Amino acid sequence: LRVDALKAQAGLVGELALPAGTDPAVWLGEIATGRKPARSLNGHLLLLGCCRADGRWHVWTDRFGTVHAYFGSVGSRAALGTSFASVASVASRRRLDWPALSAFFACGFFPADRTFFDDVRVIRPASHLVLESSGQLVSEERYWEWGHAPNRARSYDDTVAEFADTLHGVLDDEAVSGRIAVPISGGLDSRTTFAALTRTGASDRERLWCYSYGYSE
Repeated sequence: LRVDALKAQAGLVGELALPAGTDPAVWLGEIATGRKPARSLNGHLLLLGCCRADGRWHVWTDRFGTVHAYFGSVGSRAALGTSFASVASVASRRRLDWPALSAFFACGFFPADRTFFDDVRVIRPASHLVLESSGQLVSEERYWEWGHAPNRARSYDDTVAEFADTLHGVLDDEAVSGRIAVPISGGLDSRTTFAALTRTGASDRERLWCYSYGYSE
C-alpha cells in the first residue's frame, strides 16, 4: 500500500488493522504527517515515509516488531531493509558481534537490537526512526511502552480462569472455520495452545492438522 499526502509519501509493508469503514490511505497519511499518533498503528507491519520538505526518511515498526527491519551504516553508506543479508551486503564491515553471538548461543536469540554483525541493527518494536536523505541516522525513539498493572486483589485461581477465558476466545475465533494447522514443538506455548483447541466444546478436532518439529522420528 502506498500513500501520498500533502507533506509526505509513505508506503506500508505488511497488514494493517483498522476500524470498519476507515480509509487506510487517509489513516496512514495522518500518521506520516504527524496528525495522528503512531501508537494508533495496529497490525503486522512496517511503515516507511519520506518528508517532501527536507527529504528525510521516517520508519515505524509495529508494537511487536513482527516485520523485521534492519539498519546498517558504514562510512558514507547506509541501508535499510527487511532482509538482513541484503542490508549487510551494502552497509556492513561484517565484523562479528561476539557479545551478541554469545547471548544467541546461550539463549537462542539476540538481545535487544543486536545481530550477527556489530554495525547492523534490527529496529526494535514500537520504534520511530528518522534518517537523513543520505541514510544517516538522525534520531530513534519509542512511541509506545509496555504497561504492567496486575490485579493483586484477584486470587490465583481466578487469574488462571481469566487467562483461560481470554485464550479460549482468541483461539476459537481463529479456528472458527477451515482446516487448521497446529505446529507442536513440545514447549509450553504449543502444549497450552493444543490443550485449548482440543478441550471439551472447542472446535471440531477433525479440522485440526497437528505436526511436531525439532525432533527425530
